[in-house]
Amino acid sequence: MRIKKKSLGYGAIIIIIAVAGVLGYDYWYKNSHYWEVSDKGLLKFNINNDIKFESYPYNENEYVNITEVVFESRGVNVYGLLVEPYSDFRLPGVVLLPGAGVSKESELGLAVTIARLGFIVITIDQRGVGETKYFLSDIDEDYKKFTEGGDVFQYLLVHDAIKAADVIRKNPKIEKDSIIIVGESLGGRVAVIAAAIDKRFNGALAISSSGLGFTPKGDEVKDKFISSIDADKYISLISPKRIAMIHNINDKNIPFEAAANTYSIAKEPKLLLYMNETEKCNHGYCNEMHDSLKNALNFVMGNIDK
Repeated sequence: MRIKKKSLGYGAIIIIIAVAGVLGYDYWYKNSHYWEVSDKGLLKFNINNDIKFESYPYNENEYVNITEVVFESRGVNVYGLLVEPYSDFRLPGVVLLPGAGVSKESELGLAVTIARLGFIVITIDQRGVGETKYFLSDIDEDYKKFTEGGDVFQYLLVHDAIKAADVIRKNPKIEKDSIIIVGESLGGRVAVIAAAIDKRFNGALAISSSGLGFTPKGDEVKDKFISSIDADKYISLISPKRIAMIHNINDKNIPFEAAANTYSIAKEPKLLLYMNETEKCNHGYCNEMHDSLKNALNFVMGNIDK
């Protein structure tokens, strides 16, 4: 298959994340609290690694024990589910990020699947979803907050993912240097950015996801903002840690071409696994991806090569 690269203009990006108009006063900003964006449009965080959380029994079966966890992140209580397989040994960890609007309960099936492959998994209600209460911001409001140095919603998603990893690092059964981040759709885009920013992650896996394919249009402030939330600008920075992607050629939401273009930007070691499913796997993880999921996780962990 021949893959043609193409960048997305503002109009196409609106389809993906509803990109906004210009507010346009001079900006090259360092937020005094926790984030800054470089002149190349790359997000950085100043994060305290301390974490406060509580846990409560949720469910258990013959394969896994599930607890609900609640942790504080930028003034919000983030709710998650921690899935632990029974093991006498320390295990690697996974932060699992659902797609947009998907609750932790809806993501629990995949979390259990990953746990049964030998991982301790935390999946969360992202802000504005499920129990994690927050006002959803559209991209116009996010751009306004960006120019003002405020709490940009897209940045908060990345921040919360990094704090979720801090939660599982506190688990006495975890291999603290073997935590990877996995995400579906929007969660995959956030996972790539988080893995590039926080080098404590041991790698990343993006499922049914891609970057924006954005190229600058000449508006310095707006270009910087769009670049700062575009996974394409970060994916090469994950190296020398490993990045894997899984995608259905017939994905109805994110074209395979977009995923392939994002993959082409990544540096080695990297792995792209794709399938040609026309009926049962429109978007996101599906059971037909199980073998690919297993192989991708083993690749990211360094257990196998291509």
